[in-house]
Amino acid sequence: MGFLKFSILWDVLPFIEVILVCEDRRRCGIGRDAVRSWEREMASRSFRRTLTSTQADETAQEFWRRIGYSDCGSITLPGKPAELFVFHDIGSS
Repeated sequence: MGFLKFSILWDVLPFIEVILVCEDRRRCGIGRDAVRSWEREMASRSFRRTLTSTQADETAQEFWRRIGYSDCGSITLPGKPAELFVFHDIGSS
């Protein structure tokens, strides 16, 4: 159905590097459920905030906002779409 890959930035901030749900399984709650399960795991490890990013020209930013993530910055490199960063305080779902 899909997968979620993450890392812990600077030993203090869980960051989703990739989340992918098979196209025929999207919009069924699988991605949201995977993120919420991951957030619970991060909370059990005493993390209080999570982070991810998406390109400004991708529709994924709509997914992140819909599940409660908030914009917190961006990086713009020459010739590339802006990379948008979004965060979520665990427990505020």
